[in-house]
Amino acid sequence: MKRNLLFLSLVIPCLLWAQGSSTSSSYLKLPFNASVAATGEAFVSDGSQFSSAFINPANMFTLGSPELEFSHSQWIQDVQSEVFGGRLPFSVGTFGFSVVDASVAGIEVRDIPGPPLSSFTSRSTVFQASFATPVVHDVVVGISVKYLYEKIFVNEASGFGVDIGTLAA
Repeated sequence: MKRNLLFLSLVIPCLLWAQGSSTSSSYLKLPFNASVAATGEAFVSDGSQFSSAFINPANMFTLGSPELEFSHSQWIQDVQSEVFGGRLPFSVGTFGFSVVDASVAGIEVRDIPGPPLSSFTSRSTVFQASFATPVVHDVVVGISVKYLYEKIFVNEASGFGVDIGTLAA
């Protein structure tokens, strides 16, 4: 009983603290192509799909040939995204790169009810470089470094991100 109480006293505050929300960089939550959207993002442990490396950089590792991917997704309300990336296997590991661009065109600018004054396009872009290598038998570690850029009307934001992942077969 004491152990259960201790466990709950540690887990519940962590769960409550992790429930924060943010309105920035929401484009990072969009699926990158149709197969990712269809599987409900269960692809996170599937190293055969290049797209899985966006979530888990360890999936970048492959012993196969070099690979390129281009994807275009058209969503509701003029939301669209383009993905371009590739991976190059070497003896020490696999290097990868990708560019993800999400945009919403034709957002109307108004200061009073009536006809719009103008329109603009919201744009969000991610530039990512990745590396994955096996560390021990059947365990792969990967890291991705990202440059994030977002522009909505006259407001701009940019920053850096890092993803670290592992994959055990």
